[in-house]
Amino acid sequence: MFILVLSLLGLFSGYNGRVKIKDRVIIQGMAVDVADEGYSLTVQTYKPSSLSEPKNEYELHTADGKTLFEALTAVNTITGQQAFFSNLQIIIISREAAEKGLADLLDFFARYSKIRKSVTVVGSECPAAELLTVDSESGLLPAERINKIMSYGTDTSNYDGSKLIDITERYLSDASDAFLPILDIREDDNEKTVKICGVLCFRGRAPAGMISPREAIGFNWISGYDSRQSILLNTEKALFSLSVQSVKCKIDAKIENGLPVITIGLSVMCNLNEVGAKGGPVSEDDIKGLSPQLSKQIEGMAKDSVDAAFFGLSSDIFEFSKIIRKKFPDYFYGEAFGQIPKTDWRVEISAGADIYRVGKTNRTV
Repeated sequence: MFILVLSLLGLFSGYNGRVKIKDRVIIQGMAVDVADEGYSLTVQTYKPSSLSEPKNEYELHTADGKTLFEALTAVNTITGQQAFFSNLQIIIISREAAEKGLADLLDFFARYSKIRKSVTVVGSECPAAELLTVDSESGLLPAERINKIMSYGTDTSNYDGSKLIDITERYLSDASDAFLPILDIREDDNEKTVKICGVLCFRGRAPAGMISPREAIGFNWISGYDSRQSILLNTEKALFSLSVQSVKCKIDAKIENGLPVITIGLSVMCNLNEVGAKGGPVSEDDIKGLSPQLSKQIEGMAKDSVDAAFFGLSSDIFEFSKIIRKKFPDYFYGEAFGQIPKTDWRVEISAGADIYRVGKTNRTV
């Protein structure tokens, strides 16, 4: 009888401890920029479609604060609703904000329990809020579109390692450096699109510089983040268009003369998508004979990435030091290791590539 009375009281009072849908605002995207004092936070809120109006809509709300939490509190005041983060697709941090102090931003996002640690984090060359204004013809809302770019790749790369938890762990690690994919807005024929324009590499807790999207391809192969890139192979007979389908990478380490040596072996499988013959026919033997040249080109792309980030910026986004720490812990924690400049390391790269699918014909049309 007592339980029945309590149930009836709950029913008639209309209170069950939950926030009603109409009192919630669904956050799909967050953009962080630098303000005069502190940070400017822009959120993309989602308005689900109804049967009478099937088109999904979104709104942007911006507020400033000395801290991100203060800015978020101000956003809640503007909307008059409680922020709901379960559908958060993307966090965008302007390059200016990241260079000002990535530590404070990561600290907030890592501690704020309502934000999933698996959410994707990217940087922006333009003001971060501007990326949330770029609509797409696909019907995806801006935050969804950016998340698709990062999750499913572009002509250059995708970055599975740009999750909040991954970036935070790298930033705090003594054996690796953090990185942040940088996006920008490009305008072609009066149409705005979002593109990856590079990767911001950190050295310790300070930004070290950018590598280009092409230089980042080798980084993705070595790190195991992505394998879906297009490669053009130019020979005397034809221009071959291939797509990388899978990459296996084996990394080992050794110590020679007191200095670290990293060996990298790449095994790559490709599809042949198109053959642009230069006047004469291309035979099956010609296609089979592409492997040595293709292997050399892939090896060169991986080397370019290591040269740009590890040797050029002294940034260990490849986590080579983590391999040293695991295999030679006494050497890693010794006084000498921390004093060795990256330019004194040696990185040896080899690659083997095969074409396992050539389409429905081995002949040129």
